Amino acid sequence: MMMCILRQTPRLWQWFAVAFFAGLLGFAAPATASVQDIRVIAAGVDESSHAADEKALDYAKKRAVYIAARKIGGPSTTAKLEKFTDADYRTIIRGYSVVQTRREAQITYAEVIVSIVDEALAKALKLPASVAEQAPIMRAVMLLPVYVTPKRAFVWEKENMLRVPLADELRRKAHGGVLLPGGGFEDMRLIDHQNALTVTPDEMGPMFTRYGVDEIIVAVLTPGAVGTLDGSSVLLRRLKPDGTHNEILEIPAETVDDTSLTRVNRAVVAIASAVTQIASSTAEAEQAARAKAKTIAVHFAYRTPRDLATMQKAVRAAPEVLDLALPAIALSQVMGTIYLQGDANTLRQGLVKQGVLVTDTADGWRLSTR
Repeated sequence: MMMCILRQTPRLWQWFAVAFFAGLLGFAAPATASVQDIRVIAAGVDESSHAADEKALDYAKKRAVYIAARKIGGPSTTAKLEKFTDADYRTIIRGYSVVQTRREAQITYAEVIVSIVDEALAKALKLPASVAEQAPIMRAVMLLPVYVTPKRAFVWEKENMLRVPLADELRRKAHGGVLLPGGGFEDMRLIDHQNALTVTPDEMGPMFTRYGVDEIIVAVLTPGAVGTLDGSSVLLRRLKPDGTHNEILEIPAETVDDTSLTRVNRAVVAIASAVTQIASSTAEAEQAARAKAKTIAVHFAYRTPRDLATMQKAVRAAPEVLDLALPAIALSQVMGTIYLQGDANTLRQGLVKQGVLVTDTADGWRLSTR
């Protein structure tokens, strides 16, 4: 029976955030509804700031649906998405929340949280509703496999024996929740066999943005020598916004007769299992923490998206706030839930100091800037 031994090495360094490109964070909504909130960074280009805002928001909605569809999986997903109508999107998207926006020349950058109804998405994809319920709750993670031989390492080249079998194994285990990069020019420009062991999250910033992920795992396989009992070794370089650290998978050989293909296939199973667990365990931990937290129902009353962004940013940045869930948005009011990990009065005082008015309501707080 194949065994995997996981060792962790200390965190190596902290990553300084790249402006605007915070990536994506997908997590499940409260258990009372099959809704997931997906955070997307979008850009809209137009001389009119209003038109640019609309273009950024439209992209964010469609990108969020695409990411959610990839998590659910199923055949011909991309082809089905291309046929979605405006009515499909209105059914799938329960609401959205603009976290913050920034205008530079003719470009509007927007950070948007989009709430996706899993059952509606599964129906639009012509999948059983149960498929959405069975899909694992996962953060968006990308895997970049590297195959090492005595002569050199391979990343994008056809000699990389990991790419094809890993794609199949991840489809079965992660249901599309773990992505493999396409290997286009922009990808190859950022990472190849020469810097796979040294590339930093900062340097990989464009790839975080392009694929909408919040963690990139570089899996470096060094297979054990054929004709020996030497085990295979996999270095998992986990590149994340809050830093980078390494983990080692050791995969013992079963017999001296293990072929190269046997060793690769055994490593593929181990890598896919480890990465799927990494993607899902953090999401489950976030859910557990939210389930135990105190909550405050909150209404954001605003006149402009900038007002809304200012208030949401103040709430999210407060040390007393574990999370802020915003499943619905109306024309002039956003409704959500603050998950507290500190004192509510301290949070109130901190918001007031930042110019946010806090008014008690029958079920929680009403926040406004004036």
